[in-house]
Amino acid sequence: MKSVRLDARQERRLRDAARATGLSQSEFIRKAIDRACDAALPGPSLYDLVKDIVDPDGEVPVPPELQTNDAERHSEIFGEILERKYAGQLSSVDRGLGHIDKPATS
Repeated sequence: MKSVRLDARQERRLRDAARATGLSQSEFIRKAIDRACDAALPGPSLYDLVKDIVDPDGEVPVPPELQTNDAERHSEIFGEILERKYAGQLSSVDRGLGHIDKPATS
């Protein structure tokens, strides 16, 4: 358990804000801390979000450089994971557009 010292202005603002939102002061503080932590800490990587879909059995080793939170590389990373998972089964993966080419049908 932590305790926090607030000045008179902060106590007044906390009381008023908690009352305005219908929350207890403790719940208001907990929610504010969660929002601040979410903003300050990195979220899950693309790999973390899709690993159960792309590789539910954990058969494809994914190197650490692919376990990134770099939004600019998401399409490339997803393509690399699919290539590893379905090596030899796909015609090609277009990394520039991030889609799998479908075989031509007659």
